[in-house]
Amino acid sequence: MTETLLTRLGYPKAFVHRVAWIVKNHMRFHYFVQNGEANEKKWIRKEARSGEFRDSQIMRTAWEQLSKVCAADVLGCGKPYASTDGTLAFGECMADLSLEMPIHTKDLNYDERVIKLAGNKVGEGLQYLLGQVQNGVITNEPDALYDALDHKLRRPVEK
Repeated sequence: MTETLLTRLGYPKAFVHRVAWIVKNHMRFHYFVQNGEANEKKWIRKEARSGEFRDSQIMRTAWEQLSKVCAADVLGCGKPYASTDGTLAFGECMADLSLEMPIHTKDLNYDERVIKLAGNKVGEGLQYLLGQVQNGVITNEPDALYDALDHKLRRPVEK
């Protein structure tokens, strides 16, 4: 409904998508703020894979915007002792975590060794590494990326 309405009003596509993302995620955000058992890294991973963001910095900005909307939501409930401290702190945490989560292969911290090792399958190799980092299997560091790709390429091909 948000996308339809904002598009009809003539807002730019990027603005429409961002506002729709904020509307879609604001109740989940409140849940995560209130529930210490919720897995914020899993949520970051899901959003990183969603295709919504082109890079980690854009995702960081979206988390900052979402936290401000949710803080306004808390204050808008009209409770006299409402506090936005937890909401804003969680938003800051998500924004920081988003910089640790690569969105695109360009966000990977690989060096020339990975390119040489991958040979003519660079794209395939980088996609594999992106998935491994997003899943938390390996860290986004040059040595870890090289070692992971080396290990994958040494495995026998399954038939």
